[in-house]
Amino acid sequence: MPEDEKFLYEKAIEGRQHHQENFNHWMSMYSIFNGALFVGYYSKDGKNTLLEFLILILGCTAGWSWFFSAKGFYDWILSWIQVVKKREEKLESNGKKYVVFRAYIGKKTISTQKITKFFSCIVALAWTVLTATRFAKLVIEKMHLPQCIKCYLSVIVFALILLCALTLYVLTLESDFKIEEIE
Repeated sequence: MPEDEKFLYEKAIEGRQHHQENFNHWMSMYSIFNGALFVGYYSKDGKNTLLEFLILILGCTAGWSWFFSAKGFYDWILSWIQVVKKREEKLESNGKKYVVFRAYIGKKTISTQKITKFFSCIVALAWTVLTATRFAKLVIEKMHLPQCIKCYLSVIVFALILLCALTLYVLTLESDFKIEEIE
């Protein structure tokens, strides 16, 4: 029985490590793609509005995809740590329990995953604000309204977009997964 538990423990650690490698790979891909879009947006010639909006829409999509992927990966990492922790609790070696992961659960730390999640949210919000302000500027410039009304409309559009983006972020702050008892 202890050999089976040790095998399951090792497999749980392998699963967690595999997931960590995927995290590193995909977070790099998202950051490179966001960076390339950012460079593309600011190096455009300014004449092609369709290309500009295409880059902005792709930037928003890539930014929020990066954030939600970082959040999902973070939740999975926490889940894997819980699986390993449960396995550690069942194992004993020379009268001592394994405490590789169990010792760190519940500690308030700042991990790479938390930093990536925060930074990707900032990037997604930046893309959203940039897209909203550019779109609002284009629409408001086409309207024949007094300048004070245009300014007021710009502030309202900007505030609504920012409020929506911040609400989206706040709704995703806490992970609410629960792990079932492992037998």
